[in-house]
Amino acid sequence: MSETKNGINALERFAVRYDDLPLAVYREIAAHLRCIPGVEAELEANDSTSFRYGDSQIGALIVTRSAEASESRLVQVLDYYGLWQRSQA
Repeated sequence: MSETKNGINALERFAVRYDDLPLAVYREIAAHLRCIPGVEAELEANDSTSFRYGDSQIGALIVTRSAEASESRLVQVLDYYGLWQRSQA
């Protein structure tokens, strides 16, 4: 288990992606997730080399969850904002 910058002992770290969400909504999701004890959320910029107006500025939301964090609450928050994909960070 590794310790994050905020002192959370990370149980798992993963990336969450939504299709076509704007930056403001990703920020809202990250803020919402940070309210769950034992959860950290960071925004990862979109690394696309070409600009398309309709694309999100965010490539992924990086979530770090500790053992004491409620996985069901975490999934409940993510589901609230729509369909999402989970991958390795």
